[in-house]
Amino acid sequence: MFGWDWGDVPPWLTLGTVLVALATLWVGRRDAARAPAARVYAVVVDHRTGKSSDGNPVFTDVEVRNDGEFPIFEPSVQLWDWGKPRRFLWRFRRLQHWLTSERKGWVNGSFVPAKTRTDVFRLCGLDDKEEAQGAVIPPIVLVFRDGNGRLWARWPDGKLKRVSPSRWWGKPAR
Repeated sequence: MFGWDWGDVPPWLTLGTVLVALATLWVGRRDAARAPAARVYAVVVDHRTGKSSDGNPVFTDVEVRNDGEFPIFEPSVQLWDWGKPRRFLWRFRRLQHWLTSERKGWVNGSFVPAKTRTDVFRLCGLDDKEEAQGAVIPPIVLVFRDGNGRLWARWPDGKLKRVSPSRWWGKPAR
C-alpha cells in the first residue's frame, strides 16, 4: 500500500537502531539534569530520641551540604516519625502524606551556595525507636531546587527523586 514491505529486515533494523539511539539520548539528558542535584544531601549531625525523663531535651540536629557546582534554593529539611516512604504514588499525595508516618518538624531555608554547608538546624526529637526496624538515625527528607530550577527530594534512604510534576507541591494543607 505504501511501498513498505513488513517483511523487510533493513527497515526493522533501522527502526531498532533509531529507538536505541533515542533511548540513549534520553538517559544521557536525564543523567545530565540529575548531576547538579546528586551532590546535595542532608546530614544528621547529632540526635537524641526517646522520652526526656532526665530533663535533657530530645532533638535532631541537621545540616544541608551542597558539594555541587551550583547553588540550591528553597531547601526544606523535614523530620518524619519512624516510617517508610510511599514509593509509587507519592507524587499524587500532599507533602504531609509522602511517608507512612507523621511529619514531626521542618525548617525552610532560602539559599545554599555551591561547595558549602548550612548552619545546624535544630529540629524536635522523636519517640523511642521501637518502630525503626534497624534505622540508626531519624528519617530526614530534604526538598530543594537545584541551580537549574528543578525541584528534588532526597529520601531518608538517600535516594534522589524529581518532585515535579507533583500535583500537590506548594499547595496549603487542608
